[in-house]
Parts: sequence; structure tokens; C-alpha cells
Amino acid sequence: MPLGRQPRKASGRGAQAVEDTLASVGLDDPRLLRRRPAELSGGQAQRAAVALAALSSAPLILADEPTSALDEASRDKILCLLDTVVSAQRCAGGRHP
Repeated sequence: MPLGRQPRKASGRGAQAVEDTLASVGLDDPRLLRRRPAELSGGQAQRAAVALAALSSAPLILADEPTSALDEASRDKILCLLDTVVSAQRCAGGRHP
């Protein structure tokens, strides 16, 4: 399933919320939205995982997979990105029951 559709199906969120969240993690190229997860680079896949976690509005996010096999600096960058995206959604009223 393409990146543009998969988070909508998994989270139940609308197309605009998904596009905005993907853009907030640097996945705003329309060509990426037509790619399947296996066609993404490792960094793109990690950012997609961050976006999906943010869209879920889960009360707890375990970030093992998006941070696995990363050096400390890259891991910290991904966790900071996750924190930024989740905080922005919370401030914008992006909570989804």
C-alpha cells in the first residue's frame, strides 16, 4: 500500500492530516506518497514511522524500530523529531480518540 494511503488506513485520520504530518517529518514530496514502504530509503522509512506514531495519538509510543541500528546522534535526532511532531499535533488539537 502506498505511503500516502497507508497512514490513513492505519490511523483513521483524514488525507489532509496525514499529508500535514508527513510534511512535518520531511516527507512532502508527492512522488514519495506513491511509493510503497519497501521503496523508501531507511531514513524515509524511519520518518514515516515517526509520522504514523504521531497520527496514532497513542498515550505511549515505544520508538524501538524507528531508532534501531542508529548511532547516538541519529537516534537523538529521530527522537527529537518525534517529540516535535507529537507536541505540534497536541498543540494543534490533533488528538484523535
